[in-house]
Amino acid sequence: MDGERVRQAWGRADDVGAVPPRVWLRPGVPTFAGVPAARRPEDLNGASAAVLGIPWQPASAVAAQGSAAGPGAIRRAATRYAAALHGGTLPEIDRELVPSARLRVVDYGDVDIGGGDPAAMAAAAHQRLIEVVAAGAVPLVLGGDPGVATPALEVLC
Repeated sequence: MDGERVRQAWGRADDVGAVPPRVWLRPGVPTFAGVPAARRPEDLNGASAAVLGIPWQPASAVAAQGSAAGPGAIRRAATRYAAALHGGTLPEIDRELVPSARLRVVDYGDVDIGGGDPAAMAAAAHQRLIEVVAAGAVPLVLGGDPGVATPALEVLC
């Protein structure tokens, strides 16, 4: 694909917001798409959506070693969308849509799982999800094992 076609596909290059310096949740893990980090429940105020990682991996899956690293891997992969959430567009969806004009997204980090106990994971996930919902934000949950859907649905339903 030639340069002109790339510029057309990505649309309004001059209107793309400046991508701020990376905010790190912990060493090697940036916030989702460069959005601000919400480190306390008060930081969720005014957010439209909050990214929340639940790095759950049941003890039976330890040999597979992968699902617990899911939230961090998704965040690292999402850095390519940082410009879209800081004044740019999502050209694969709509070159006229500017997400940051309508949404304030924050990254609320990861739930502290504390071992492989499913009940402890669910309780910790419930608490963090309740904080997100109480602030009026929509939780965007990043897993881990498919079992992270259970506490999310329990809080949302």
